[in-house]
Amino acid sequence: MGKTLIKQTLSIIAASIFFNTALADNEKEQTHEYWEDKILLCSHDLLNAKLIIVNESEQEYRLAKILLARASECETNGEVEFYSALLGVRRKEISYGSAEFINLLSKSAEQGNPFALAQLYRASTEAPNSTNQKPDYYKDKFNQERSRRTDGGYPDFTRALEITRKMFDLPE
Repeated sequence: MGKTLIKQTLSIIAASIFFNTALADNEKEQTHEYWEDKILLCSHDLLNAKLIIVNESEQEYRLAKILLARASECETNGEVEFYSALLGVRRKEISYGSAEFINLLSKSAEQGNPFALAQLYRASTEAPNSTNQKPDYYKDKFNQERSRRTDGGYPDFTRALEITRKMFDLPE
């Protein structure tokens, strides 16, 4: 009777381990699938916010702000901060060149965003005391990021300056 009880107990323990392992694997799959879905939704939100902002759809700026807030839950390579600065300027909630503007661009630049680096370069040439760095710092950081990225998706510096000039509606 003692051996039978031990066998039954061992069988129950083995079954429990088997089912717990299966449940844990299923939870991992659900967690992995959840994060894949979340990243996909964040990318979608960011893309829609960028389209609204770039197309200057003023009646939809509120939606863009909400989409940026949701997209900020994922890694976005500084795009959320950059487009938040752009949206803030367009909505007149943030003054161009203000400390808040520079702060958002700096957070974006820390993540290697080319447009933030180009805009910080411009800001530091327009008002040298507005940033903590000299213009060459941002240009050098831009070139370092560009050489580090091999996917070819990083614009050249002159092009990034031109794009940001147009985005922020600055004179030539």
